Amino acid sequence: MREKFIGTWNLVAAHFYKQDGSIVELYGDAPRGLFVYSADGVMSVQIMKQNRPPIPRGQQVEHALENYHDILVGYIAYFGTYTVDESAHTVTHHVRGSLIPNWVDTDLVREYEFSGNRLYLRTPPASLRGETMRGELIWERMQ
Repeated sequence: MREKFIGTWNLVAAHFYKQDGSIVELYGDAPRGLFVYSADGVMSVQIMKQNRPPIPRGQQVEHALENYHDILVGYIAYFGTYTVDESAHTVTHHVRGSLIPNWVDTDLVREYEFSGNRLYLRTPPASLRGETMRGELIWERMQ
């Protein structure tokens, strides 16, 4: 099963569902992302919201931090290794480095499903921006 993951994947959609079933687009309605799974068990992912505010040119360093919140809220990246549990239909990302410091040296378990040239990764419920949500990220294999 691991062979099906190997390759480069382009993000199609990133939906997050509240407990009441409503959808939150944490990365906007047209997110960009790239996921790479290598044959030797290494993975790397980056997801970003389009239209994040630029850091104003010429801004003093001490004032640049004011913009970092908006910039970072719309971006996630991590890398590490991965293992697949075919019987549980899960892939575990063993995080070695991450934009989110709390994820370093942790395991992120995702349910997976393949359909045609698409890979669906589903997150377990977690607290995101003060609410419990579960995510579904849809990836399409790049040719």
